[in-house]
Amino acid sequence: MKLENCVVAVLGGGSETALTLGRLLLKEKAKLILIDSSLDTFQNALTMLEEWKENIRLYAADVSSQAEVRHALQYVINEFKKIDMIVDCTGTYKDWGL
Repeated sequence: MKLENCVVAVLGGGSETALTLGRLLLKEKAKLILIDSSLDTFQNALTMLEEWKENIRLYAADVSSQAEVRHALQYVINEFKKIDMIVDCTGTYKDWGL
């Protein structure tokens, strides 16, 4: 699967798992949107992924809230006109029918 220009939204985007996955996706030239509730985690993300900062967007949202996740995903659609993948790195599962 070619990942160049794929738009990937990552819930729990500040986690180590998300950042490791993000690095792999960015190496393949994907566009990455990290969605997390803590702005502090974004500083770590920017440090780890600085090489690809032009392909990264950060969005602060409570990923345990369906309404906030929907707003975050709408931001992604507004910014990139599409979402190719949604990856959940929150460590929880909720079937919201997104």
